[in-house]
Amino acid sequence: MKTIDIDSIPRKHIVEDDTDLVDIDAERVARNRRRLESVDISIQGTRNKLYFLVFVLLFMGIATVFYLRRQDRLDLIAQNEVFRAIYHFESEDYDKALHGDGTHKGFLQVIEEYTGTRTANAAQLYVGLCYMYQQKYHHALVPLSRFSASNSIVQARAWALMGDVYTEIDRPKQASMFYLKAAKHRENSIYSPKYWIKAAIILEKRGKYKRASACYKQIIKKYPNSQYKELAIKESHRLAVKAPFVE
Repeated sequence: MKTIDIDSIPRKHIVEDDTDLVDIDAERVARNRRRLESVDISIQGTRNKLYFLVFVLLFMGIATVFYLRRQDRLDLIAQNEVFRAIYHFESEDYDKALHGDGTHKGFLQVIEEYTGTRTANAAQLYVGLCYMYQQKYHHALVPLSRFSASNSIVQARAWALMGDVYTEIDRPKQASMFYLKAAKHRENSIYSPKYWIKAAIILEKRGKYKRASACYKQIIKKYPNSQYKELAIKESHRLAVKAPFVE
């Protein structure tokens, strides 16, 4: 039987020196420790970001509550301040309505002092109307554009007023745009037909006969019981005949 010399077997993966094994284990431990430290740092960074985000959201929530409460208090004060300006407006004394009477504030001062309140927002509409009645149409554009209402009828009315202003200052493109915007906004049988007619009139002046005819057709289709139906039928037919020769 042949005797095998153990020392003659190749030892490619066998470490001869125990010192080398210790060094390899130490390096592996150090590598794993660095990985764990990196993971810990990443987790801590994520946790800090989360804490910061929660803090910001909580701060914003508290700030919003305080802001809304403050605005409610200011709005109550503004309501008490604005009543005299409304009285002057209804009395057609538009200058006092705008600037006050020396004792009570006008709409402009209410807007400046109580910005962000519902009363200040409503005052923008009054200011626009005051300037319109004074025929200061360019002055009316800014306050009317700043006014907004959750009530669809009031909002549509404000856009129609914008159309009126642009009509007065001879800017028909903008006028038709706002009339159409008013007509399409949550339509109703009382006011929407009027806005469609105003849009049609301006569009015809711009030479947009097909679009003007289409406005009248909206009244015929959607508001068969409207007092404007007969007018809409007549004008629609007239423009339908005219349009092919122009557009």
